[in-house]
Amino acid sequence: MIGNIINLAVTLLECILCYQTLECIFITEQKKEYYFIMKSVQIVVLTFIVTVVNNLSIYYIVALPFFVALFISIGFIALCRNNFIKVMTIVNLYYIVILLLDLIALFTLSVLFENPNIANIIGTSGNRWERIVFIIAMKTILIILFILFYKNRTNMRKYFEEYHKELFVISIILYISIVCYQKIAFVNINHSILQNWVNFIITLILLVTIFSLHGKYQKLLLEEHSIKLENQLLDKNYHNLDEALQRVSKKVHNMKSILNILEKYIEEYKIEEALAYIKEQHNELSQSKLKIWTDNRIINYVLNEKICNAMEKGILVEVDIAIPEVKIKEDVIYIILENIIDNAIEACERITNDSKWINILISIVNNMMVIKVVNSMEPGSICMKNGRIETCKENKHMHGFGLKIVQEKVDLYNGYMKYQIYENVFEMNIGLFFE
Repeated sequence: MIGNIINLAVTLLECILCYQTLECIFITEQKKEYYFIMKSVQIVVLTFIVTVVNNLSIYYIVALPFFVALFISIGFIALCRNNFIKVMTIVNLYYIVILLLDLIALFTLSVLFENPNIANIIGTSGNRWERIVFIIAMKTILIILFILFYKNRTNMRKYFEEYHKELFVISIILYISIVCYQKIAFVNINHSILQNWVNFIITLILLVTIFSLHGKYQKLLLEEHSIKLENQLLDKNYHNLDEALQRVSKKVHNMKSILNILEKYIEEYKIEEALAYIKEQHNELSQSKLKIWTDNRIINYVLNEKICNAMEKGILVEVDIAIPEVKIKEDVIYIILENIIDNAIEACERITNDSKWINILISIVNNMMVIKVVNSMEPGSICMKNGRIETCKENKHMHGFGLKIVQEKVDLYNGYMKYQIYENVFEMNIGLFFE
């Protein structure tokens, strides 16, 4: 009886944590009440099935994690409409962690206590105090690992999106390997088996280390490119901003001379010359003036520069801005606007007809700055890879860092970056939270 209660509680905990892990990676869009009810039903049904199977035969237990993973994956996909391979990968990795924790502990205890039957004592004898202590210890470690995972869920989500195909292959290989060792765990353990187990663990650690180092190398490479691009953009555009301001300042300082010339024209009744001179000065001033949308000078400058650039290329630009001063670093705002508006301009340049337009919306919603850029595009002109936008330029190692840099800046403010692609329209939405 005690053994059944323990198995029931353990299975229930594992299922709940599995769904929580999936929710950390995938955003659920279902109504909360419906999702909660259906998830609870799936957890209860799965807990009952696993508990029954555990009491049937040890041979069913060996393959049980695979069927549990399949059941949860299908159930979660039915609720949230996610990609099957991605969901299956997360569930596989979750149960692989559980199996690895149990197997590592069992083999370690076998060596420490020099008892090759430790797996049978702990693994199959439901009412022994050793099994109860073992289960409590293992599930405590599992909960701690989940808490660490939850705290780093944003980075984990990004890492998973980057390498989900590789992780799927690794999860299958690991599962097959663990199943083989799991069979051994319930039979007599000798020194040869222990040596093979140690070799397997060392190999696994080396693979994980190599995989982690590769990920860190890619991250450092991205950071290096990001810093270089940011410095280039900031140097170029702050210089242009200074030049624009200097042009306006010179016009203001020359105003006295301009007024004197107009005064002489009028005194001499040279009305046509005066009108021509006024028109000339108006054109020069129009070319150099900065339109003011907000108190933020960086937003004003970037928009002026990009709108001027777009108009020269025959692109119609509409701007809707209603924001006060915000507590977001100017360089962050600059990098985001610079990249996403440049991308919109490049998309419009690839259009073969005259329908070239960009709409820019910047507003404040509660404590969030919302940036929305919508532009026309040539159907099929955006390159996609693994559900993400990729550069269409030939040298992909030198290009395509723009949106990755934007994502880094968005993450600094715990924000979001979402995009939608229609037949001939691209929409980018960015939210930045501030206090």
